[in-house]
Amino acid sequence: MQSAEKPEAPVISPLQGRQRLYFLFGLILLWPAIFLGDVFAFNDTISYLRGADTLAYKLFGQHHPFFTIPLVDEAVTPATSPAEAGPSMVLYGRSIYFGIFLYVGLLAGSLWVPILAQAMAAGALIVAMVRHFVEPVDRSAFLRACLVTFAVAACTPLAFFVCYLMPDLAVGLALPAMALMLVGWDRERLAWRYFLFGVCLFAAFAHSTAVAVFLIFGAGALLIAAKRRSVF
Repeated sequence: MQSAEKPEAPVISPLQGRQRLYFLFGLILLWPAIFLGDVFAFNDTISYLRGADTLAYKLFGQHHPFFTIPLVDEAVTPATSPAEAGPSMVLYGRSIYFGIFLYVGLLAGSLWVPILAQAMAAGALIVAMVRHFVEPVDRSAFLRACLVTFAVAACTPLAFFVCYLMPDLAVGLALPAMALMLVGWDRERLAWRYFLFGVCLFAAFAHSTAVAVFLIFGAGALLIAAKRRSVF
């Protein structure tokens, strides 16, 4: 008996017109930082920045002014030149790639720049997920679905993680991105495949935890592939 062929999954329709800007709804996730008046930094945030600043010093011979503020009492310790000041300690094990991501904010003059990028990345991923449930070709339904999803997301810890100057969000975004690639690859358009892969790649470079998570997803992908072969 000849087995039936698996029907091809329909490709999700492309975003049209203003739908391409729906990822900007992700800016609503900045409300905790806006409410408190500043971004959220941790001790590790400085470690990431110090690593990137050390790299900049080795490449260009100059520290960022943020790290040239004296950290000791000049009356007790001999004064040092700004070029010699810089980071007093660099903690190993922190991703230099995520440090560079934050360092761009220092170069731009504001650490709001990284969290703006994080908010828009989260917004784009939310739109990517909504597309799998509501076709963008139905514009009114797609808009309502996006608005409801963003409103709900703003009430979750996601909004706070978007405002953190830490790689936690990158790993969190990589989870649904990997899931979409795992179960919805056949339905995705090429540009969205690149985006989802980029999210996962950045997460892998930002924190080693993402690599372990990807190994688990990879094992799941192998199991799904083996099951499909046994059925078809």
